[in-house]
Amino acid sequence: MQINVSIKEVVINSGIPLKKRGKNHIGLCPFHSEKTPSFTVSEEKQIFRCFGCGEGGDAISFLMKLHKITFREAMKWLGHNTFTFVERKPDMKKVMFEAWKKSYLNKICFLIRGINRLLVSGFFKGRWQVERSAVLFHALPVLEYHHEILCGSDEDLQKELYRETGGC
Repeated sequence: MQINVSIKEVVINSGIPLKKRGKNHIGLCPFHSEKTPSFTVSEEKQIFRCFGCGEGGDAISFLMKLHKITFREAMKWLGHNTFTFVERKPDMKKVMFEAWKKSYLNKICFLIRGINRLLVSGFFKGRWQVERSAVLFHALPVLEYHHEILCGSDEDLQKELYRETGGC
């Protein structure tokens, strides 16, 4: 979860008056002289953009450009002023993917342990049990490969596995 300073408050506290227009706030751009407002602040996206000069960014880059200061100085400036903090919503696709990854990894570990116990214990004796043990024996390398992918660092392979399994 990320916490960010409200860009609207940063802009207003920097002396730029804003007026509400639809979802956004508009005002005169502090980076160039103009008579018609072209400076837009989006509270929803926590960004600013001037359609006159092309400047844009977040609260920190706004302070850096306006006061011609470094990132570190902008962070100090934010620390010395009181602002309302805005909570950003987590990326639900990423949250769902991470939940699937954890769940699928648990299922795979459970199955691998179970298959190994059955094969080692000699549970499969007789013809029909031999056929079933062959199926389990051949499933074992696939499960181990999936386990290797999920424990590895290649996120592209993990996402491919997610799509192949249907996110089960």
